[in-house]
Amino acid sequence: SPPCTIVMFYADWCPFSAKAAPAFNALTRVFPRLRYIAYNTTLLSSINSRFGVTGLPTIFVFRNGRPRARLNVSISLESLVGFVVNRTDLSPRVG
Repeated sequence: SPPCTIVMFYADWCPFSAKAAPAFNALTRVFPRLRYIAYNTTLLSSINSRFGVTGLPTIFVFRNGRPRARLNVSISLESLVGFVVNRTDLSPRVG
């Protein structure tokens, strides 16, 4: 099973979410062993309060079903890779 799950909370109307989507999608090639989920908070609005999401997009690292780390700044592939490395001790796949 994957060591952790990376979850992106987004909204389809949010320009910042749209800008972060390609980086989130590219992350699957950099860390192929991880599991990835994207939640459209427009459809699942109760999930925002459950996890304290106040800005979009917000990225979480979940381990054992619990959130362990959160990122909700300007999101690029480089910032996502750094975030995952710092929070999981995994090495990115090169190539």
